[in-house]
Amino acid sequence: MPMRLSNKAVKDATGREWEEWFSLLDSAGARELSHKELVRWMIDSGTLDLSWWTQMVVVEYERHIGRRAAGQQEGGEWNASCSKSFSLDIDQALALWLTAVDAIQNFNGNVLNSDPRLSSSAKWRYWRADFSDGSSVSVNIGSKGESKSTVAVDHGKIGDDSSAACWKEFWRNVLNSL
Repeated sequence: MPMRLSNKAVKDATGREWEEWFSLLDSAGARELSHKELVRWMIDSGTLDLSWWTQMVVVEYERHIGRRAAGQQEGGEWNASCSKSFSLDIDQALALWLTAVDAIQNFNGNVLNSDPRLSSSAKWRYWRADFSDGSSVSVNIGSKGESKSTVAVDHGKIGDDSSAACWKEFWRNVLNSL
């Protein structure tokens, strides 16, 4: 099973390569712990207290022992994500996004449950929507400087890996059409 990050990246950040983490966690009885319990153990024991890296190590360990697959969430649901950078400010990128999605009637074989929700902050713009298959998407448009932005699509509550792959392809096509 391929690792999301290289051994060098994880060792540089945490002091251990993947196999060292897996051996350490196995010897600590981690196979018997839930995701939440395992994260808490790592923090409480001082094994690793960097929150993002703790989550990354725990998720990779859960993949390693077969508890979850790539893209699968703790509760068994799946997600799909993709992103694209633009030479536009965030408001221009949002306008481009809105024009594209307003023209879509069929979202990967689904319809919107209600009108999408828009919100914003100084450096972010958000577009969120719920679909007829029970899944939902959050599109996060972030500033990367004065005239650069990234549009990141994070689609969750997907029922299986095949549907997640279809959603990922759907959103990648939308981003590529911008």
